[in-house]
Amino acid sequence: YNGKELVIGVRPEDLLLVSKDKAVFSETVLVVEPQGSHQVVAFNLDETIVKMIVSAEMKIKPGDNIELGFNSKRLHFFNRETENRIPLKNEVEQ
Repeated sequence: YNGKELVIGVRPEDLLLVSKDKAVFSETVLVVEPQGSHQVVAFNLDETIVKMIVSAEMKIKPGDNIELGFNSKRLHFFNRETENRIPLKNEVEQ
């Protein structure tokens, strides 16, 4: 896949609120949905609404700017042409 376009998939639970110096990107919060022990935070990313799960203890409200990263060990890669998931090297060796 060297030199080919890939699609990266990140599950909502693998998005992380991070400090500005560790952020991959930042976005403005659209909606916060309290769910008891956690809350669902929605933001717009390239015209797509993305939702992530954060602790209920985090004080976030619509209009806030949040710094985001992700758990790099839990990324999923897809072939842009076939839309098939690309197995990681350790998955192929098993």
